[in-house]
Amino acid sequence: MKIIALVASYGGHLSQLMRMTNKQDLTARGFKPLLITTKPTAACDLVIKDFNRNNFILGLGQFWQIARFIREQEIDLIITTGAAPGLYFGLIGRLLGKKTIWIDSLANVDQLSMSAKIASLFFHQVYVQWEHLAKGKVKYIGCLL
Repeated sequence: MKIIALVASYGGHLSQLMRMTNKQDLTARGFKPLLITTKPTAACDLVIKDFNRNNFILGLGQFWQIARFIREQEIDLIITTGAAPGLYFGLIGRLLGKKTIWIDSLANVDQLSMSAKIASLFFHQVYVQWEHLAKGKVKYIGCLL
């Protein structure tokens, strides 16, 4: 059974991730989905601290917690819609040899988010919701929401 980490900051990023993925459907297809977010919810498997570029040091303090979780859960794939906590979780996963997918927010109509720009340097796959934003490694495969 492949284990998928679904990672998103609480709020719009999490809402979009939940609209794109269905834990019951993933389970029925032989995957074990784990939800990682920044605010405790009933379906959450791990809570990580929220942070952004202005207080990035909060993220650095979670490195070992995240790395240990990825190893202990034997995660195969990390899918995130962001923001900084999802980017950080994915970067740690990539360092540990895990497959990573970034899906930029639907709200980013005019340009990639800063996190997506960083993700395009490290993540295996980066997807956008708007066709005109696709360039190079950043792909558009149709509306994901």
